[in-house]
Amino acid sequence: MTNTESITGVQKISTPNESWIGSIEYYLPRKDRLVIEDGNLHVVRGIPSTAPELPHKPINAMQLGTID
Repeated sequence: MTNTESITGVQKISTPNESWIGSIEYYLPRKDRLVIEDGNLHVVRGIPSTAPELPHKPINAMQLGTID
Protein backbone atom coordinates (compact mmCIF):
# COMPACT_ATOMS: atom_id res chain seq x y z
CA MET A 1 0.00 0.00 0.00
CA THR A 2 1.28 3.50 -0.84
CA ASN A 3 0.32 6.70 1.02
CA THR A 4 -0.03 9.67 -1.33
CA GLU A 5 -0.73 12.89 0.51
CA SER A 6 -0.66 16.55 -0.33
CA ILE A 7 0.64 18.53 2.63
CA THR A 8 -0.87 22.01 2.57
CA GLY A 9 -0.79 23.43 6.06
CA VAL A 10 -1.99 20.18 7.61
CA GLN A 11 0.50 17.91 9.33
CA LYS A 12 0.38 14.28 8.26
CA ILE A 13 2.24 11.35 9.76
CA SER A 14 3.33 8.49 7.53
CA THR A 15 2.68 4.90 8.57
CA PRO A 16 5.72 2.80 9.57
CA ASN A 17 6.89 0.15 7.06
CA GLU A 18 4.84 1.64 4.20
CA SER A 19 5.89 3.64 1.16
CA TRP A 20 5.21 7.36 1.14
CA ILE A 21 5.08 9.64 -1.90
CA GLY A 22 5.07 13.40 -1.66
CA SER A 23 6.18 16.53 -3.42
CA ILE A 24 8.09 19.35 -1.82
CA GLU A 25 7.88 22.98 -2.93
CA TYR A 26 10.29 25.59 -1.73
CA TYR A 27 10.84 29.30 -2.14
CA LEU A 28 14.12 30.95 -2.98
CA PRO A 29 14.23 34.69 -2.33
CA ARG A 30 15.06 37.12 -5.11
CA LYS A 31 16.02 40.82 -5.27
CA ASP A 32 14.83 43.05 -8.11
CA ARG A 33 15.46 46.65 -9.20
CA LEU A 34 12.78 49.11 -10.24
CA VAL A 35 14.24 51.43 -12.88
CA ILE A 36 13.11 54.03 -15.38
CA GLU A 37 14.71 53.92 -18.82
CA ASP A 38 13.70 56.01 -21.84
CA GLY A 39 10.55 57.13 -20.00
CA ASN A 40 9.41 53.55 -19.26
CA LEU A 41 9.33 51.72 -15.94
CA HIS A 42 11.06 48.34 -15.85
CA VAL A 43 11.64 45.69 -13.22
CA VAL A 44 15.07 44.13 -13.61
CA ARG A 45 14.66 40.69 -12.07
CA GLY A 46 17.42 39.11 -10.03
CA ILE A 47 18.24 35.42 -9.80
CA PRO A 48 16.53 33.38 -7.05
CA SER A 49 19.14 32.20 -4.56
CA THR A 50 19.68 31.37 -0.89
CA ALA A 51 21.82 34.55 -0.82
CA PRO A 52 20.18 36.81 -3.44
CA GLU A 53 22.01 39.80 -4.91
CA LEU A 54 20.67 42.78 -6.80
CA PRO A 55 20.92 42.45 -10.59
CA HIS A 56 23.07 44.91 -12.52
CA LYS A 57 21.44 48.24 -13.33
CA PRO A 58 21.18 49.02 -17.03
CA ILE A 59 23.66 51.77 -18.00
CA ASN A 60 21.08 54.31 -19.22
CA ALA A 61 18.56 53.68 -16.44
CA MET A 62 17.83 55.49 -13.19
CA GLN A 63 17.07 53.28 -10.19
CA LEU A 64 13.83 54.15 -8.39
CA GLY A 65 13.95 51.39 -5.80
CA THR A 66 14.67 47.80 -4.89
CA ILE A 67 12.27 44.94 -4.26
CA ASP A 68 13.28 42.31 -1.71
